[in-house]
Amino acid sequence: MNRVMMLFFLAAMLACGQQYQPVMSWGERGDGPGQFRGAHGITIDKNNDVIVVDSHSSHVYRFTPEGKLLGEIGLGPGSNDGQFDMPRGAAINAAGEIYVADGSNCRIQVFDHNGKFLRAFGSKGSGQGQFLRAHALAFDQQGRLFIADVDNSRIAVYDSKDRPLRYWGKPGTQPGDFHAPHGIDVDPQGNVVVSNYYGPIQKFTPEGKLLAEFGAITVESDIRNYHSMCVDSHGNIFVSTRGKQWRSSITKYSNSGQLLARWPMANPAHFIEDVAVDSQGRVWATYQGRQGSGVEAFAPK
Repeated sequence: MNRVMMLFFLAAMLACGQQYQPVMSWGERGDGPGQFRGAHGITIDKNNDVIVVDSHSSHVYRFTPEGKLLGEIGLGPGSNDGQFDMPRGAAINAAGEIYVADGSNCRIQVFDHNGKFLRAFGSKGSGQGQFLRAHALAFDQQGRLFIADVDNSRIAVYDSKDRPLRYWGKPGTQPGDFHAPHGIDVDPQGNVVVSNYYGPIQKFTPEGKLLAEFGAITVESDIRNYHSMCVDSHGNIFVSTRGKQWRSSITKYSNSGQLLARWPMANPAHFIEDVAVDSQGRVWATYQGRQGSGVEAFAPK
């Protein structure tokens, strides 16, 4: 990182609450094993290894925190069992199974810890058991799976046996309506937090009752849109944020919606896609940009 970029990064951090600093960055553009065309989704397993979903190349990889390739989840691009077409996100259940939102194949695929295909569910549409663009996934402590379906403007809930339980949401601008829901996670109280691409960020009960909205995008705000998000073990909410000048940053809110921090990517050409927090409190982000695609990690100062 050059001196000008570092000064900009530090100034932005100092201007907004708690300070975070870059501690790691890795990733190489290409089509080979472990290389990226468009790193998109990210999640952390129980060993603090990093699972990255590459939407552009339709591969899913597991890495050590230092960026060493450990293996591939699934079989790469295609529409057969274990293959992907523009996958978006991933989540891991209590048994260590890896669920992948297989976006353009309109399904969810499930793999064992080693990346072997187990099963799949879902089809294209707006009915029960169907998706139009499943984007983000999250589990609660009861093993229920919550899915943000962007183009159906709804949240789908499945039980621990992969059976649909309920749906909620519709497009609109009224409280509780969705405006392209992209990110989803479950807080320590079991409430479901959703980030809409065009705002706001919302909190619901597991049954879909609206509890709170915050982070609205207005003419006066410097935010253009949100993307994906995660919640840490303390209930803090981290959202990938895109500014009106297209500068990408991570925004941290308290569980009640108080703005705690906002800091940019170290390289202004890096465009954040998704975020995850590991057991050490490090914040991981996938990025894409003209200069490549990869993963960057930040830690509190």
